[in-house]
Amino acid sequence: MRWRQLELKVCASLYGPILIPETLLVQRRSVYGVLFSVGHILLLQTNAQDKYFLPGGTNEDGRGTLLALSISVLNQTGLEVTRLVDRVHHNRLLFAHCSDRLTVQGAFDQEVEVYIAECFTDDELLDDDQVNSTTGKPHWVPIAELRPEMFSDHWVWRAVETAVEEQGLEHLLPGYVRPLTYTERLLAEHETRQQKPEK
Repeated sequence: MRWRQLELKVCASLYGPILIPETLLVQRRSVYGVLFSVGHILLLQTNAQDKYFLPGGTNEDGRGTLLALSISVLNQTGLEVTRLVDRVHHNRLLFAHCSDRLTVQGAFDQEVEVYIAECFTDDELLDDDQVNSTTGKPHWVPIAELRPEMFSDHWVWRAVETAVEEQGLEHLLPGYVRPLTYTERLLAEHETRQQKPEK
């Protein structure tokens, strides 16, 4: 009998890192949207660990990016995406869906793209009875209340932070300190020199 070396990959899961044979990883592509409305951002509050995630999901049918995102956002939130503005994040994730620490339901090698998107914000968000329990409840969350620990994954926070900065709304983020202009830096350096006692 001939032995074959099995290559294992470390995949993220809700229960921490898990080793999965590479042959079990399913390739897929996902697209998510960052949607803004008057100082707020649209997020889905997940049932697992009460964390937030971006609306969007897997593009399994090879649809165009706008169409795939539009369908996911409409199903998850009730809002219609009208336009993609800019891609703010792109990465590759290895993760496993687990029902508990020992039972893997699926393992994925996923390409992820996140776009700033526009939608009709006059539309109403889905009611509690219309929300799909697996995707989470949609909320307009004030940008001023965003914190890295609120999000299900660090890459989600980085994508949100980048989108907020690209929209020129970083001053709304908690703890934001506006960088000094060139003139302000020169004045601050001059004042510091003036305050030092001469030797």
